[in-house]
Amino acid sequence: MVKVHNTDCWFWILPGVIAFAVAAIISWWIPPVPSVHDDFGHLLIAETLLHGRLSNPTPPSAESLQTFHEVVYPRYMAKFPIGTGATLALGKLLFGTYCAGMWLSAAFACSAITWMLMAHFQRNHAMLFGLLSASHPYWQTGWSQDFTNGWLAVGSMSLIVGGLLRIRGRLVRGRTVDTTAWRPATIIAIGIVIGIFSRPYETVVVTSILALPLLWKIIRHGWYRVPRWWLSAAPGICVLLLGFGFQGVINRSVTGEWYQLPYRLHEEQYGVAPVFVWQSPNEPTLGHRFLEQKKFHHGWSMDAYRSGQKLSGYTTLLSNRSSYLFQHWGWIIACSPMAILFLPRERKAFLGYLLAGVLGLYLINFVPWIATYYVASLLPIAILMAALVLRRVLAFIASRTSSDISRLRMRQFIVGTMVACQICWLFRATTALSANPSLIDNQWAFQRIQMTKKLEDMTGRHLVIVRYHPDHNTQHEWVFNSYDPTGSKVVWARWAEDLNQRLICDYPDRNVWVLDVRSVNSEQDSRETQEPVGRDRHQLTQWGDHRIALGPDH
Repeated sequence: MVKVHNTDCWFWILPGVIAFAVAAIISWWIPPVPSVHDDFGHLLIAETLLHGRLSNPTPPSAESLQTFHEVVYPRYMAKFPIGTGATLALGKLLFGTYCAGMWLSAAFACSAITWMLMAHFQRNHAMLFGLLSASHPYWQTGWSQDFTNGWLAVGSMSLIVGGLLRIRGRLVRGRTVDTTAWRPATIIAIGIVIGIFSRPYETVVVTSILALPLLWKIIRHGWYRVPRWWLSAAPGICVLLLGFGFQGVINRSVTGEWYQLPYRLHEEQYGVAPVFVWQSPNEPTLGHRFLEQKKFHHGWSMDAYRSGQKLSGYTTLLSNRSSYLFQHWGWIIACSPMAILFLPRERKAFLGYLLAGVLGLYLINFVPWIATYYVASLLPIAILMAALVLRRVLAFIASRTSSDISRLRMRQFIVGTMVACQICWLFRATTALSANPSLIDNQWAFQRIQMTKKLEDMTGRHLVIVRYHPDHNTQHEWVFNSYDPTGSKVVWARWAEDLNQRLICDYPDRNVWVLDVRSVNSEQDSRETQEPVGRDRHQLTQWGDHRIALGPDH
């Protein structure tokens, strides 16, 4: 076990600083915009927190303002855990932009990765992987520019794994419990709380798998009978109680019940497909009045659920999630067979991490929806495996050199080459994305931002009633609002013949617009409309002069 001194703090702080700087530069180069449903939900949480609230009053004409992943009864709030929204709010508070929340999350995760590795490796080796994480192309051009990302999950799990690695050697020395174990135990608790506030299911699954060997030793040796064990565990237990107590306060504010999560309430009100493939479909209590809701919940969401129940669909999910891990650290994972054969010292640890990762991936795969951040909690395990392989490779090369100077130069050459290749890869990915905007499949989101800015620059306040074409892509959702729709300059609502007049009365003294929207979803649509795939064809007209249907020239 490598001892970590206070003077080594800058070794894990530096990767975080670099990660923050890289993420900020890419955001300046290619400004990120919210595009998927989840993004707007996290932004709603951020706005709500910045105004000193945990939830908001139900807005007028709430039925017309209903949208995805948000509840409006009994209170108005997104269903997601508070973690990502809180980081966005912190970024806005400190740097004046919500994007800074993504940069802060990147900094936290890369510093946590380095701190985790310093429990098992020399500090230079640990910082190397911190720098590789800070310059990782998929993370920096993806998560650091995505309002819904996996940085918090990676950072929280890194704290948990790093704490477990430290506590394994400190908990018991001989017959006496080492009281300094309270520090890693407290950090483990902090990691669990952050994980619960970001990716709760994955955090519980992966933490349980990793903690089982340690818990078995505690029970087998009867360490829990030693008073000093409870003294070491007390701060961590307090952190956990505070974290779960705060979650209860959030639940009470949003749902009215201490033990009912906002996520669960939303699924009861709107969800059809269950969270796990072994569960039965739900019957939503509020139903789906609008076509877009029906298409999403009975179509896209149920299709993923039905596919996940089949062996072929489950295999496809497993393949996709495994490919995400390979995209991040594939060149290292490809060395796994070699590592198992040629790691005499690290073989047991490597196989343990591999088994934990495979079991965690198997359990996570019971959630049928696919996104990169679903496997975020497994990435610290993959990084540990990668670090073990690299350490063995460097040791093997060093054993084949004749002098200490040659060993040092060879190591410097290998490490420098790795960092240089990673930076070149990052630069290439960023320039390719900026030079070819068609690679961005959320062009409609830029259209929405532009329209919002135009309306905000106009005099007066505005109400935009959105009417979708039947072939519209339900993932391109325009109807999202701020934490306080009545005080916003622009309010977005859904078209409904029997609700429109009441909607207009509930939002008086506004310029009322009708926005007709259809999506360009295929190459054929693109050829017909002369618009790139991913954009929406839209027409904004004044109320009273709107079209009944989309015309052929729309």
